Amino acid sequence: MLFVMIAGLFFYITIPIIGCWLYSFYQSIFRRTKTDIVLLYFHIADVLLVGLMIYMALRPAVNCDAYIMEDHYNKYGSEMRSLIKSTRVVLSDSVYFSVEFEDGKCRCDVDALSPDQLKALRRSLDDIDCIGLDIRPGQADHANVRFRRVGMGLYSFELHDRPLTREQRDSINDDYRMIVYDDSTVFVYGGGVWGPQTFVGKEEYIEKRLKR
Repeated sequence: MLFVMIAGLFFYITIPIIGCWLYSFYQSIFRRTKTDIVLLYFHIADVLLVGLMIYMALRPAVNCDAYIMEDHYNKYGSEMRSLIKSTRVVLSDSVYFSVEFEDGKCRCDVDALSPDQLKALRRSLDDIDCIGLDIRPGQADHANVRFRRVGMGLYSFELHDRPLTREQRDSINDDYRMIVYDDSTVFVYGGGVWGPQTFVGKEEYIEKRLKR
């Protein structure tokens, strides 16, 4: 949208540029010099890039916050915990398992599961509208279900097997990336290379919860 606005403001520059590009595209198709062939490759890349930009602009916006996570956990919390238990059964105790499915791609650190097991895990994650799972051997008392990515940031549910103590809850809430939801559930935000590094809206959410 910003690009379109800038192009509109400087139309006296963008219109001649577009005209030159269209003329060059036309020439590169119907002329057969080596230069035209090279230009044709660049023009095809331009068309693909514009198509990708349009697709990204029209794709439904992805958003997340503590309120969305609360609603999602209330709906699928038991299924998340069941998925963690069933996955732990087939994993070695020494394996750090991390997998994420998004946009048709699978990112997995180790070949801890067979292709059929990965397919079954992906179906289970799709059923609860989540994208991944993290199980660490040194943290046998909890695991993380990856919920949603917004930009480079990742929102996850940290699910503990045992109730957190008062000291643990206070320590977790002191972390700017985490929100204790109940005695065994934590909402976690992991910032990416750029963008916010804190759980945006954390203070407001906690204040509203205290007033309920």
